[in-house]
Amino acid sequence: AYSCMDDGDMAGVVFYYDVVCPFAYMASRLVEGMALRTRARLTWRPVLLAGLYENTKAPQGKENSAMSVMAPAKLKIQVEDLRRQMTRNNTPHREPVNHPQKTVYAMRLLCGIEDEQLCVAVSKALYKAYWEQSRDLSDPEVLQSVVKPYSLDAAELIKSKAASAKLRANTKEAADRGAFGVPSFYVGGRLFWGVDRMFFVERQLGLKDAHPERLRLPVPSSAGSGGPPSPPPPSLALYLDFASPWAFLGFMRQLGLKDAHPERLRLPVPSSAGSGGPPSPPPPSLTVYLDFASPWAFLGFMRMESLLHSVQPVEVKVEYMPILLGALFKEIGTPLVPMAAVAEVKRQYMMHDLNDWSQYAGVPIKWPSFFPLRSVLPLRVALASHCDPRLIKIIYQAVWQQNRDVGKEEVLREVLVEGGGFDADQLLKQAQSSPVKDKLRTNTQRAIEEGVCGVPSYRVNRGPVVWGQDKLNIVADMLCGWQEPPTAHL
Repeated sequence: AYSCMDDGDMAGVVFYYDVVCPFAYMASRLVEGMALRTRARLTWRPVLLAGLYENTKAPQGKENSAMSVMAPAKLKIQVEDLRRQMTRNNTPHREPVNHPQKTVYAMRLLCGIEDEQLCVAVSKALYKAYWEQSRDLSDPEVLQSVVKPYSLDAAELIKSKAASAKLRANTKEAADRGAFGVPSFYVGGRLFWGVDRMFFVERQLGLKDAHPERLRLPVPSSAGSGGPPSPPPPSLALYLDFASPWAFLGFMRQLGLKDAHPERLRLPVPSSAGSGGPPSPPPPSLTVYLDFASPWAFLGFMRMESLLHSVQPVEVKVEYMPILLGALFKEIGTPLVPMAAVAEVKRQYMMHDLNDWSQYAGVPIKWPSFFPLRSVLPLRVALASHCDPRLIKIIYQAVWQQNRDVGKEEVLREVLVEGGGFDADQLLKQAQSSPVKDKLRTNTQRAIEEGVCGVPSYRVNRGPVVWGQDKLNIVADMLCGWQEPPTAHL
């Protein structure tokens, strides 16, 4: 196996990939840096994604993309997320021709290359041909043109029985280890899936300060926030000579004289009101769509304090937006219990993933015996409280840490009284009022119209919808002023 380093005592990570997957393409550009940071042996292992789909009886079948069977609202969010991740990772890309292409020839070709470092080099060339040059890798002639600089015979490798057998063996190995898609990483007896889970791989390899990447950090330093440190404050060197009237004027302008200023396109945080400069823009707003029925929304809510702390001194106006997730799913065409609609191997992985995030956030989760929760009543109570964060927190904790079925009025009453001393009678009475019921319907309809496909979902300043608590690093960047540059849609 190809190794980034030669120390035989180092931990190893196996990278399973197929050139057809854009997320694996991103991972291929990041995985060697990860191995160097963690001083880990890195093995590139080509597999056939269609074979993994066939093994898990994926709903899209073995020849199609997972996105091909998504509800339109979810597909839109996923495409936007893919584009956003490519932008954030500086990944060049073009709309690939005939995507998804059949890559069995390309992956068989890679398995026929005996030299591991040459296999990696050709893998990168194939990724470039597919995702940057929009070439059809299902065409053997195109494959030959890609591998010609490496003095390889594509036709011979494609026909090789040994290469075909190795591709089947690699795919079976990945499936036996729990893989159902790419990119997948196997390290220390654990499988991790997704380019956005690579920081978990790094943590598994011993880099305990690995976090989801941040591109925009607040000023001043966020040291002590639990997140990555802020960069040092900028420095300014002022070159001057007493003989110059312009240098004199430049020096004196440091004192903040007069109120007229040349136009500024980026203003500091916090507000510069009273400093003699132009006023800062209003603080950012953050809309959080939630439902007590989701463990991911629970984690997202419990991470809010850390999120807001990580962007200080930015002051954020938070709007909690309870919605009825089941009604949203029904409207957009998503299974009411998405986890029950996936293959068993993927469902098991999702539970491991939930546990990984629980440990990372320091938020214990106990799966409730009554899942799925009927959340209509607690959602109405939250609205009756004007979305009091203290009340939302105790309800979430009751469900996802204490195994208490707050869908039942008597249980919810106890939680409200015991957990925070709330006036349970008044809140439960208001929860049955027409204004509160209407508000829940209105919130849910607003979420549908804005393109929400699940919870938690976030919007910063009425910008794009960001789905998932695993994207809170992106939300934090947006709160600190990061914006997506316009890019071509995939």
